[in-house]
Amino acid sequence: MYRAIIAILIVGLWSPSFANTDIEMLWKEYSKAYMGKDCKTALNLLERLIRIDPEKAYIEKAFDHEKGRCLTINADKAIEAYQMVPKEKMDSMFALNLTHLLYMKAQSDQEKQQALSDVRDLLFDHIMLVSTAKELEKYVGMLFPKSPAFLLALRKEFDFFHSVDASPNLKVEQAEKLLKRGKFPSVAKYWLGQLTYKNTPKADYLFAKYFDGKLQENSGFLRYAAQNGLPEAQIAYADLQAKEGTQGGNRFAYFWYLKATQNGADVNVKIDQIKRKLSQSDISIIKGEALKEDSTYQ
Repeated sequence: MYRAIIAILIVGLWSPSFANTDIEMLWKEYSKAYMGKDCKTALNLLERLIRIDPEKAYIEKAFDHEKGRCLTINADKAIEAYQMVPKEKMDSMFALNLTHLLYMKAQSDQEKQQALSDVRDLLFDHIMLVSTAKELEKYVGMLFPKSPAFLLALRKEFDFFHSVDASPNLKVEQAEKLLKRGKFPSVAKYWLGQLTYKNTPKADYLFAKYFDGKLQENSGFLRYAAQNGLPEAQIAYADLQAKEGTQGGNRFAYFWYLKATQNGADVNVKIDQIKRKLSQSDISIIKGEALKEDSTYQ
């Protein structure tokens, strides 16, 4: 399975996607020459492509030097070619290749640590491809089968992902960190989606906050989190009810602000504001309802 995935990735990255017809034709000619094992023609075309489509062409040249395709295996030249491309524009698989080359070349512990400085982010970028920590470890092992030292150096990272898979609370915590960083939202959404409606209310709240309505509309995920005692969800749900501006909305808002208070939130200002819009009868009834575990207000 993993060989097929790797092949699809590489072929997909080779496939031309440029608006310029001349560049498209050159990439097609290059692919034809390479597949036909006409290395002389392929390398001549690659040098031309380096001048007009350098980022993609340097990746190709680096990979050729790394794997010995039409060029002799030369780690230094592979590194040199990879480093001609800004890392943020490099596919994560090739960025991981570069990390591997730099690690294997490193002499000191400091150099090795520097080589691995952003490897966790590179592994995060593979999560959507393989889904679980177990599959991630297998996949990376397939990429570097002859580098046990490199795989051993990644042991801490693999253990991190295994611990995330094993702990719902840690998975929610790490998903929230990703969202706050603005990094890998698809991974965060995937992780949170695994935990919604499964007695992990923080996952439902974050899913509602970042993906399902973004706390601007009545989300089932937000309601579930509120019903399961998460104070920030209860406040957000109350805010939505208050925003409606109806008597019914004000009653529900008051109820949920009270529930948030029971769970340690300080919302006295909001409570005072909403109470001004309710009758004494409503206030008395809702206070009683907020003390019930099975209140119809929920």
